[in-house]
Amino acid sequence: MGAALAQSFTRLGSVGDQAFDQIYEDRWRRASSCYWTPVAVAMRASAWFEEHGGRRVLDIGSGAGKACIVGALCSRLTFVGIEQREELVSVAQRAAVALGVADRASFVRGTIASFDTSPFDCIYLFNPFAENLFFEDLWLDDTVELSESRFRSDVRTVEQILDASPTGTKLVTYHGFGGRIPDGFAPMRSAAMGDDWLRLWEKQTRRRTGYYVETGDAFEHFHDPDDGPEADVPGRLR
Repeated sequence: MGAALAQSFTRLGSVGDQAFDQIYEDRWRRASSCYWTPVAVAMRASAWFEEHGGRRVLDIGSGAGKACIVGALCSRLTFVGIEQREELVSVAQRAAVALGVADRASFVRGTIASFDTSPFDCIYLFNPFAENLFFEDLWLDDTVELSESRFRSDVRTVEQILDASPTGTKLVTYHGFGGRIPDGFAPMRSAAMGDDWLRLWEKQTRRRTGYYVETGDAFEHFHDPDDGPEADVPGRLR
């Protein structure tokens, strides 16, 4: 099945989500509509990264690896996904091998708090921390820590990573990430996709005078570098 799916991508330029998700076992296939990046979104994000000179993409909270694998199928970019669940890392690795892109889509078990982001010039965020805020019956499982305090800590870590990132860093957000984007990043591209917006940002200066906060179909600029509200808690799971 993996070879046929990869050939369909090569021949048609894309496949639908239902067809792509056949690469996963039923448990993870059922989670796709809520947790995994849609094929069309992954393809658009990858195209934007390439058009703006990106080379190495870090997917924070990569889950079953769908965004990285689709990106590797449709672009020349190299993807690394960081994911805290060991089982999902294995699921993603097997899918990448089956689809012939394991050389450019790889996965690491860990959390963003202990991960070195310096080798990457692109970051992809699809609402990676919102699972912390939902009732247990909506969790993927209970094998990792999930809590509001964990949500706040991970969001702060990503804000700090973005603040410290060098000029030229590209960021794509889909359903946001629950935090603020330093205004050293400039909004470059946006597109309504699915039930939210996909946005490309590029770091143009290390100087921060405020923040952008994504609010659904718009974003606001707050000029105080030390204040400004936190972004709305995301309303959709990864």
